[in-house]
Amino acid sequence: LFVVAGGIHIDVKGEARPLGNCLFLLFGAILANLIGTTGASMLLIRPWMRMNKYRITAFHIVFFIFIVSNAGGCLTPIGDPPLFLGYLKGVPFWWVLENCWSAWAIVVGGLITIFFVIDRRNFLRAPQPVRESETQQARMWKIEGWRNIGFLVLILVAVFVKKPVGLSEALMITAAAGSWFATPKRIHEANVFNFHPIREVAWLFVGIFATMVPALDYLETNAGKLGLDSEMKFFWLTGLLSGALDNAPTYLTFLAASMGIHGLSLNNPEHIHQFVATHDHELIAI
Repeated sequence: LFVVAGGIHIDVKGEARPLGNCLFLLFGAILANLIGTTGASMLLIRPWMRMNKYRITAFHIVFFIFIVSNAGGCLTPIGDPPLFLGYLKGVPFWWVLENCWSAWAIVVGGLITIFFVIDRRNFLRAPQPVRESETQQARMWKIEGWRNIGFLVLILVAVFVKKPVGLSEALMITAAAGSWFATPKRIHEANVFNFHPIREVAWLFVGIFATMVPALDYLETNAGKLGLDSEMKFFWLTGLLSGALDNAPTYLTFLAASMGIHGLSLNNPEHIHQFVATHDHELIAI
């Protein structure tokens, strides 16, 4: 998704008003569920900065990260890595959307509302002649790299391929390679595309997952000693740990703990289905 999204370039001319910014962030939050938070961030961050170039501030970037790069993608396994890990373990693909859409709407709606208040104040601080000169022209959108939409569709289809083993991953790699070689160099240059961010993430995840395997095994057999006896404890502890570690290993860690409390194993697909059916409130909290 990172590679394919990097082959699509969106050029924007004309400045954004606060309401336009809010609609853009909402679009980004929805898009994150289709191409992942990483893909959506890669695709939209530069158009976002160009839309607000004459008054860009730190809070524009912070709220973009909050909404598009983080909270927005929590409705599908494609949107967020921890949910994809849960899907690979056996959590139904549409389970999160069916059970967590209201929480998603509250969080995203709340963040956009707060952003609107701050952004409107920022917009009104500029002298009126400047505001009028910068926003009077209609925004013009130009999108290049349309062929990558086909590669995105291929990746989405690959997510649902279960057999034979390895075909799903092969299709994703094929889509990434096809996008890389089919995308003109000027589009990659316009996006300032490189592999440094994804390489950093890859090394980070190698370290995290290599060291958490024994922790998962321990939690399955000793989770009852941790005092995790309510959904609210799972909610607050997963939030705190994901802020310091990462949401993907945090998800697996507390999922293993919760299943261990009920005598279930994270590595047993039948146990996963049983847990989802009988302890859905704990899974929602996680």
